[in-house]
Amino acid sequence: MTTTRWWPTRSRPPTRCATTAATCSPSAGWAPKSVDAAMTGIANLYLWFGMPRPDVRSAAPSRRPAPQSLEEDQVRDVLRAAERRGIRDHALVNLLHASGVRISEAVELDVDDVPFGERKGIVHVRLGKGEKPRSIPLAGPSSALRALAAWCAHRRDQLGMPDDAGPLFVSRRGERLAERSIRDVVTKVGTAAGVELSPHTLRHTFGRGLVDKGVDLPTVATLMGHNDVNTTMVYTGPRTDHLEAATRLIAVDY
Repeated sequence: MTTTRWWPTRSRPPTRCATTAATCSPSAGWAPKSVDAAMTGIANLYLWFGMPRPDVRSAAPSRRPAPQSLEEDQVRDVLRAAERRGIRDHALVNLLHASGVRISEAVELDVDDVPFGERKGIVHVRLGKGEKPRSIPLAGPSSALRALAAWCAHRRDQLGMPDDAGPLFVSRRGERLAERSIRDVVTKVGTAAGVELSPHTLRHTFGRGLVDKGVDLPTVATLMGHNDVNTTMVYTGPRTDHLEAATRLIAVDY
């Protein structure tokens, strides 16, 4: 069977392919892996037309560094600092650390999304990233469950809000906390504890802690709401302080 080449060979890339390469870029909102897949397809198209393979470089890094997370003693310092700020902030920071929810997910939590008792609880994320729901168990007894109990009692008795409806984390006026407010609380707690802190740092601490305790990656991915277990693998990489400790073992001073 003979294939007729209907597009003549050219010495330079066709305009449409060049435009496509510019369109499917990270700056245009494409994920690096999606860019790589599209560019591979374009390169194969060049070859099919009998043209030189274009210079296509990967948009995805070969190895992402391990994200910043807290050591156990830093976590304790953070939780103590949050407790000093008040009942709500103590419950908020505890929940972020104990569940690993994203800040956008924490904002949307209602009271009935987090049923709990003295010894256990659960966080129902009804609309996670990619509109994917998930549930994260809260084991107890723990400071997270105690902090939630104290906050929900305050929310009911002092703010006059119902036990079974409405946003979980609210302002003094009973309004749902916005992302900016939560980020501000977490940042100030970190400053008081002497660490650089953000909601995402608490999420990374949750993920890294699970991996360090030997939890398998598919389970960690499910708890964190990752669609791809390869995303979770970032927590298996060594942290900077661990690398420094390793090289310190062979340091020579004379």
